[in-house]
Amino acid sequence: MGNVVVYEWGLNSDFLKTVAGLPSWPVVLGTAVIMLIILYSAALSADAGERRGYNDIAFFIMGMVLPYIFPLVIVPAISPRDGYVPTPVAAGKQQPVELPEEDEEDEPDDDAGYKFDFFAALTTDEKGERPGPFTLVTKTGNTYTIDTIRKLYPDRGVFVLQRTDNNADSGDQTLRIKYEQIEYFDKLT
Repeated sequence: MGNVVVYEWGLNSDFLKTVAGLPSWPVVLGTAVIMLIILYSAALSADAGERRGYNDIAFFIMGMVLPYIFPLVIVPAISPRDGYVPTPVAAGKQQPVELPEEDEEDEPDDDAGYKFDFFAALTTDEKGERPGPFTLVTKTGNTYTIDTIRKLYPDRGVFVLQRTDNNADSGDQTLRIKYEQIEYFDKLT
């Protein structure tokens, strides 16, 4: 009975190390705090990358590799991607965006399809979405009624389908369609 160890109930490092095989509580809590700091840095980086038109996953990973150096020092030095137009939204107000005027000489062919600039010029609501309803016809002949345009990327858009009797109980159904696949797009009245 000389080898009996009596443990007091409490959170001390001897209990964790010998019984549970875990490092001491300060090490566990310190590791958790450091991981939260790194994840927050990665989230800041991903947000900044998305606002500049870059791949948010790549920026997230770089934010983990270089915490706070990447989002606070390197990202501000990176210019927005060519052709990316951020759409600022004032709190609670719609931002009207004027369509760019085109000369008749610069009119694109009918085969050129729709471009990012066309969709970026549509009026946004307080959430940054472009409210519809719209009708969208793809080059394959599918016709969709779009409720809102949720997000725009340089090569494709995220379109939220209007709810019908068939999909009333499900969540938002979205389509990610490349602009070059759109045959016809117009606002319904």
